[in-house]
Amino acid sequence: MAEGTTMVEIIGKEIIKPSSPTPPHLESYKLSFLDQLCPAIYTSIVLFYPKNDDAKSDQISHHLKKSLSEALTRFYPLVGRIINGTTIDCKGNGVPFVEAKFNGFLSTLLDQPDSQVLKQLVPAKNESPEAGTGPLMLIQATFFNCGGLVLGVCMSHKVADAATISMVLKGWASCSNGGDCTYVPDFSVASHFPPRELPLEPLPAAATEHDQELKKEVENCVTKRYVFEKLTIAALKAKAASDEVKQPTRVEVITALIWKCAIKALRLSSSSNSKLHKHCVLVQLVNIRKRVEPPFPENSFGNLLGYLTVQSGYEDKQELGGLVSKLRKAIKDYSENKAKKLRGKEALELHLNGPKEPGDLVSSDDVSPFFSASWCNFGFYEVDFGWGRPIWATRIISPFENSMALLDTREGDGVEVLLTLSKETMAAFERDTELLQFASPF
Repeated sequence: MAEGTTMVEIIGKEIIKPSSPTPPHLESYKLSFLDQLCPAIYTSIVLFYPKNDDAKSDQISHHLKKSLSEALTRFYPLVGRIINGTTIDCKGNGVPFVEAKFNGFLSTLLDQPDSQVLKQLVPAKNESPEAGTGPLMLIQATFFNCGGLVLGVCMSHKVADAATISMVLKGWASCSNGGDCTYVPDFSVASHFPPRELPLEPLPAAATEHDQELKKEVENCVTKRYVFEKLTIAALKAKAASDEVKQPTRVEVITALIWKCAIKALRLSSSSNSKLHKHCVLVQLVNIRKRVEPPFPENSFGNLLGYLTVQSGYEDKQELGGLVSKLRKAIKDYSENKAKKLRGKEALELHLNGPKEPGDLVSSDDVSPFFSASWCNFGFYEVDFGWGRPIWATRIISPFENSMALLDTREGDGVEVLLTLSKETMAAFERDTELLQFASPF
């Protein structure tokens, strides 16, 4: 589809507020220091549902709004707005709910997903500045000619990681199914990581020039989808197994394969000649809820993210098993050493000093960073509002060069990969014969 072509018609907008007023003592919610460290962008997920024969679109829309209103009494920070970079004012705002109509059939879009069309199924752009000053959650319900429904959800990264987004959606679905919201969030993260008064320094003179360079970089990027099915993952695990890692996980082997093929493509592409002798470093986001001692509750609300790094070295040839072993070792080291300190006196110092590392990697002259985030095992295909599970759950991601996002497939045993590379690097990557043995372009 040509860029700029609109397939979605907005037919209504409404602000949804909690069904019960937020008590006065809860009208001010403190961000945690980890929330403050996250970028002011929206994280977007899109859930595709087949036709519901038992209800019309206006009935479905009414049902979604009513159950969302009930769920927001539990997830009340999402109705607020961030003030002063440290606090959410939870009084009287609400969650925008957009109703839309799609001029086409759901099956056509599922057969041939178009990134430009998918972006029209969410109510805000990921990079919108509103993520730091405006609504913290936005919903778009798009109805298709065939009766199918797509639910596009945006949440500000300032308040939610993947685990929080999953909990909110499951809580909303629980209310939608006629019962009480069985998902009760834990809001104690800020008591362990209290917010800091971060200085608001003026932008340097070079900031505008940097933004222009970043814009050019984004325009030179392309995102492709790859799907790994159950049988090919089993074969990939067998290939990657070694004495060090006898039973690798699907996330480990797919992360390692994509990274391995990306390293080769980076060094083959004409735009990457200057990177031939650079270290290729994987930066992996980590959910720290279970890794700290004592662990945080699984229902902890907010951002509980850390990161680990894995270096590939200068050598051109990387064995898959070797990369999996390095990744497993890095995860083990992070869990047994760094993560255990995140509840103690060293926690603040670790986060003050640690998060600078990925930024240093980006600007380093001898390092090529590659960023990875897994949304596997968060249960997005379990979000059932009363008319069945989604037939597809995917993300709308920003085109950030050298990055990948992993998601479950509907059956739960496959993996969908969203990969962003420069156009030149992607041209080399998608011809990799080892990749195509295991992955199918989607």
